[in-house]
Amino acid sequence: MIITARICFPAEDAELGVAALREQGYSVLTHVFADEPSYVFVEASRDVPDITTDVYAISTSELDAVSELVEPFHGSVDDAGPPPVGHVPFEYELSKWTGKALS
Repeated sequence: MIITARICFPAEDAELGVAALREQGYSVLTHVFADEPSYVFVEASRDVPDITTDVYAISTSELDAVSELVEPFHGSVDDAGPPPVGHVPFEYELSKWTGKALS
């Protein structure tokens, strides 16, 4: 199962944080938004074993692992889980990620 974590790094720490993620087998995409140039936003994905059918448990475990990995580089993990069908990197429509319609 592919799990994607969404992470934010201060720009000055991003290079080391991204390197640490890649060393642990994550595929990493980065983006700097024009209105937030002091931060680097990251989507880090990897295939994790389906040791259980509990997606929440798998996602939580991956969120904890990524948090521990990026903390020394001042990284902040927003969430982790299977990317929704049709996900476009760095475009987050809440209803796709949560499965609930926006009100």
